[in-house]
Amino acid sequence: MRDSVLQELFTLRRGLELTALDPQFPAGVADRCQTWLSQTETLQQLLEQLSYQLAPPYIEESLPLALQYLLEPWKLRYPDLQIQLQILANGLAESAEHNQILVTILDEFFQMVLPSAASHSPLQVCLHPHAQGGELTIQLSYADETNQLAIHQMPELQHLQQVVRWLAAGCWTCEQLHQPPFTDRWHLIWQST
Repeated sequence: MRDSVLQELFTLRRGLELTALDPQFPAGVADRCQTWLSQTETLQQLLEQLSYQLAPPYIEESLPLALQYLLEPWKLRYPDLQIQLQILANGLAESAEHNQILVTILDEFFQMVLPSAASHSPLQVCLHPHAQGGELTIQLSYADETNQLAIHQMPELQHLQQVVRWLAAGCWTCEQLHQPPFTDRWHLIWQST
């Protein structure tokens, strides 16, 4: 998708930009070109998002790079949340397919829990080796116990834990602290493929 459709869309966009600026065309053509240009830019942004969801950057290179890339938009979306990534497993070699599964699971998890996270609290993500595979430890604090309990009652979270078991050959457990600062420490453990 990145090498063909997005390249063609870029070419189309550039042609519209040049046509809109060309003085030999009547004003009505330039106005239509601006409308089409705006629609083309929106389509390009949507296709880029889809492309990154289907094949996030760095998936084939390494899990640590893919995780770093994954966290960047979350840092922008939640600037008050102190997102920290610690990598203790640079040599952890996973297949691209396994990396894709892990990054997708983590992204889905963030979509569920980050809206309930306490602002100005740290979100700590740590990647480290574990027995015959790897482990992601995610520590997150909530503003109050109600938010913490609501997360644990989400059926989507239970489905995500099943996905970890089936697709990542692993398990996902959680240690909960039910007193301020209402912290969860999630352990996503998997076997290397």
